[in-house]
Amino acid sequence: MVKLVTCRRLLIPFIQKAGEEEDEDTSEDGQEGAQSPAEMHLEIDKLANLFPFSSKSRPNVHGLELIEAFLPPHERASQLCKSYIDHASYFFRPIKPDELVEGLFPMIYSGVATRRQAKANDDNEGVFSVDNGTPHALATLYFIFALGALLDLNRPPYNLEAERYYDLGRAALSLRTVYDSPNMDSVTAMGLMATYHSLAGKKYTRDSAVSVYIFYYGGACH
Repeated sequence: MVKLVTCRRLLIPFIQKAGEEEDEDTSEDGQEGAQSPAEMHLEIDKLANLFPFSSKSRPNVHGLELIEAFLPPHERASQLCKSYIDHASYFFRPIKPDELVEGLFPMIYSGVATRRQAKANDDNEGVFSVDNGTPHALATLYFIFALGALLDLNRPPYNLEAERYYDLGRAALSLRTVYDSPNMDSVTAMGLMATYHSLAGKKYTRDSAVSVYIFYYGGACH
């Protein structure tokens, strides 16, 4: 049985930072109803632990925005992608380096920037125009970040940064059903998740990695 790791302890630094930024925006603009750090933590925790029991009614834009809020700065994201390419891709490479650096990575970040700009301009059509594959593409990138952090030679072994991105990847997977109609992003994300299980130490069992790999190969042959 896969051991579900709570996001609570792991997301505190990100949540506190996001909460401080929201408090500043609220005080400047006079807006009400911003989520507190505790509320953000509870929602991410709930999303991560929903997987694999996802609903066909997703993706929901609010959940997607919440998970996107924890994307690392562009510079750190580039470092994590390079670490993944240099180290993790020797274990499993479902995505080529140029497809990551020139495709997935800029696609996710530009999509986030576009939706945030649309929200700032009160453009509801732009905010809610989320492709059905976006959550699992985001999950793929988060699992790449997790593996990049896990194998970063400048970070301690089994570090908390890697665990944060792993949990955010699971949360992103929960925003769209995985089993009924997996697309290529679903299959890629699951393969990367299994790779993380096999490399991230004793808290993840060999059986859990095998179980996820079974889905990966089943989806790849579908």
